[in-house]
Amino acid sequence: MNFSLICIVFLGCISLASAKECIDGVDNVIALHDLHNKKGSISFNDLKMQTYDAKLRPTCDAIHIPGYFKIASGEIEIVEPLHESEDSLRLELTIEQNSFMVGQVCEKGESKNAFIPNEVCNFDLCSLMEDFCKLFETKGVFGIKDLPVDYRDFIAIGPVTIPQVEGEWKAELAITQTGKAKAGVRLGDGLEDSWTYLKLGSDDDIKAYEETEKKRKEGAIPKEEL
Repeated sequence: MNFSLICIVFLGCISLASAKECIDGVDNVIALHDLHNKKGSISFNDLKMQTYDAKLRPTCDAIHIPGYFKIASGEIEIVEPLHESEDSLRLELTIEQNSFMVGQVCEKGESKNAFIPNEVCNFDLCSLMEDFCKLFETKGVFGIKDLPVDYRDFIAIGPVTIPQVEGEWKAELAITQTGKAKAGVRLGDGLEDSWTYLKLGSDDDIKAYEETEKKRKEGAIPKEEL
């Protein structure tokens, strides 16, 4: 499962308010709610993200795919360091679409859909996000500037051609080790019944995304200074 698809799944669970005017850093802000109320091995303290479309314009009415997001503020506190050498760190997803046809896709790392394998709901953290895995080995409080370099700038959400992805979603992510939950977040305002609309882009949006990515690789778009 690639990182873009994981971003899509999680960002689909974020609560965003619709706004007539989308002001960057004001209207496109996403909160991440710590599921353990800051009592887990890892605490996500006031983490907030901001969302953008294929042309890096702020988006507020829905999560646009393809598009971008960036981690804008907050801290990650490592209270109890987690070491992969002791046992693998797992990401377990709980994902649900507000749809009779799709409904719940994953629950605590297990597939609830006959067409979705468990590998989509439960996977190895260190294989997917090795730099974050290393960060979790060190006790301390880490701000945005302390994050792995690839996570300090815009993070791309690539195109998706599966029409069923469009719609309202919510989700939770848990980090587990030896079958025990060590940390977790709910994407949104913390309410269990928060839904957010995922909007799939047109062919023009995909072309715009490809052009934006080309410019980023060429250095034509400056990296964000966080």
